[in-house]
Amino acid sequence: MTPKVVTLWYRAPELLLGSETYDIAIDMWAVGCILGELMAYEPLLAGSNELMQLEKIFELLGSPNERIWPGVERLPHIASGMVSLRGDKYPYNTVATRFPHLSDGGVDLMNSLLAFDPMKRLTATDAQRHIFFTEERPYPKEDSLMPTYASRHDEMEAREKERARVAEGQKSSTGMLLKSDFFASAPSSARGQGGGDGGGGGAKRSIAVGGRGDGWPRGGRGRIVPVLKKAKP
Repeated sequence: MTPKVVTLWYRAPELLLGSETYDIAIDMWAVGCILGELMAYEPLLAGSNELMQLEKIFELLGSPNERIWPGVERLPHIASGMVSLRGDKYPYNTVATRFPHLSDGGVDLMNSLLAFDPMKRLTATDAQRHIFFTEERPYPKEDSLMPTYASRHDEMEAREKERARVAEGQKSSTGMLLKSDFFASAPSSARGQGGGDGGGGGAKRSIAVGGRGDGWPRGGRGRIVPVLKKAKP
């Protein structure tokens, strides 16, 4: 499986060290990163590339070894020499130093979520039962006291239907307006209003052929222009 399954800043160390297998423990590592982000008001481990990301992790948690993470030296990037585990460079865990305002329970929760060994990392259920949430103030609210919000799915669906109905109505109205404008463009004399067909001396209503063969000469902008011709005496 791909080792780039998680965004770099929240990627677990087993992925960064080349492991091709992983489980839900990588998600709990990301939860630990988010918890630290909430405490620090900034990303907890903001590396610019994979090696820098490992450097950030070791700086916060210390360098891993076989004692705290059995099998770490067999991971591909360490076995190949790409990454060196120098315990003398980052010998200590600095979570408590970086978060001096955090209680002992909060430090333990963060370290448990950011455990190097995936097998030792907290699960979501274990995290919910941690003393940081169950025994430290402020206490969590009861589920019955949490706010609830009605689903907006039906409201959004109704809005979409209304938009479609309005759009269809506008389309029909536009077609009717174009049709009425076409017939309104000819004056009343061309529509049979006025005197008879051959009244004495009157103007006979007829349409002059304008060279197009249809009996309807065109004016500016394509409008139909009716032309009156004097009736013969």
